Amino acid sequence: MKNHNEMYQSLLSRYEEYQEKKKKRYLCSCKKSKCLKLYCDCFANGEFCIDCSCTECENVIGNDVLIRKCYADVKDKNPSAMKNHMIGAVNRPMTCSSMTH
Repeated sequence: MKNHNEMYQSLLSRYEEYQEKKKKRYLCSCKKSKCLKLYCDCFANGEFCIDCSCTECENVIGNDVLIRKCYADVKDKNPSAMKNHMIGAVNRPMTCSSMTH
């Protein structure tokens, strides 16, 4: 398991990468999914929601445990759903089984 400093550095690195990509990507506007479903552009691309217009977002820095669980749930349901953080053909949205409604 990574120590806190390594985890922080990893998050910081991902945030800095996000800042570089920010101008190139669409910001989500999810209303009920908490940004933990494949149809959230940010979640689907392995990015945190930052400066999006989403509601009740759970796809944020500091919520890594839940986000990783949701990614694992998606991969368990459809192993080819996420390749290199890009979405393949998906017929229906896949949800995180740990979400509460």
